[in-house]
Amino acid sequence: MGLRNNLKQWWNGYLERMAEANERSFGSQRLDCCVLNQTPEPRRTPRNSSSNFMSQEKETQ
Repeated sequence: MGLRNNLKQWWNGYLERMAEANERSFGSQRLDCCVLNQTPEPRRTPRNSSSNFMSQEKETQ
């Protein structure tokens, strides 16, 4: 019985530590794909990307 209780205590402690780490990382809100995939500001690519390509090509020559 002693080994079983020790294993159960270890497992419960592991789950508690994991729950605390998840709460620090994600907060106490519900985790779903809509919330997790949101970024504070949408990433935008430059409109004139061909000029960036040409300047990079000149540097490599």
